[in-house]
Order: sequence, then structure tokens, then C-alpha cells
Amino acid sequence: MLYLKNLIYIGAIFLAIIHNLIAQPHLDSIFVWNNVPLQSHLDSLKNLKFLKNSNFMQIYVNQNELKNFEGIAIQSVRYYFYNKKLHSITIKTEENAEHAEMLLQWLTIMFGEGKQYGLAPRYSWKGKQTEIYYDKNIITHQVEWKIVDVTIQKEYEKTYKKM
Repeated sequence: MLYLKNLIYIGAIFLAIIHNLIAQPHLDSIFVWNNVPLQSHLDSLKNLKFLKNSNFMQIYVNQNELKNFEGIAIQSVRYYFYNKKLHSITIKTEENAEHAEMLLQWLTIMFGEGKQYGLAPRYSWKGKQTEIYYDKNIITHQVEWKIVDVTIQKEYEKTYKKM
């Protein structure tokens, strides 16, 4: 009987590992937006236009930005750089964008169930190198999602705490 329990236990672990490897791409190895991966060096990217400085970050927009993602109208995309490396990307849909809630379904399919915060449609997915945050405004129905490089975020926090 103990042999059968161990066999079932090992089989369940094996199936969970296979499921995570095949069904859900690893969060840290997949995220690229508009052919721009996190940690990209500012000098390697074209078509970026400086927008402003904010808390030790330089914010840029792409002049050839995507206006649509999976049929969802995109209002704005901001690229945040720290020490000339791409720290994060913030993407906002249009207000009342048709199918904007599908972003949550897409993220869930890609990376599994996110951690929900409170009762609002606010979720996060955390990997070792990448974190994704999803936030839907329940009044305007605008969705904002932010993709952050954890390594650069730690560098940023060290600098910011020294101030």
C-alpha cells in the first residue's frame, strides 16, 4: 500500500511539473512587448521619444506603438528606464475598451491564476525576474497592466532608499 501511495505521489508531482512546463510558459522567459524585452538598453532601441523624468526614471513612448493588442484598443504605452535599462512597461487600454477584460483571461491562460488583491479586479503574477500587475478601474473600465523587471527594480529601490 505504501508503494502505491508513493507511486501516486511521484506521478502527481511529475504531472504538475509537465503541466507547468508545457501548459504555462514561464513568466520570466516570455515577456516581450512590441519586440522590446525588459532590460533592453536605451541606446539599442529605435523610435523612442523622451516624455519626462520621474523619480530617477526616464519615461519614453514609442513612435511606432501598437494601437491594438488581441483586438483590444490601446490608449498608451510608457517605457520606464532606470540607468538606461528598461525597467518596466505600462500599458493602458482605452476607457470602456471593448473586450478589455480579455487581458485578464489572456494573462491567466499564459501564466496561471494571478494573486488577487481585495475585491477589485486587481491581480499580480510574480516570477524571479518578471512581475506583472493588472488593474481594472471599475468606473471607467480602463485596464492598466505593468510589466516590471525585478532585478532592475531592486537596483532602483537601493538608490531610492539612499535619498
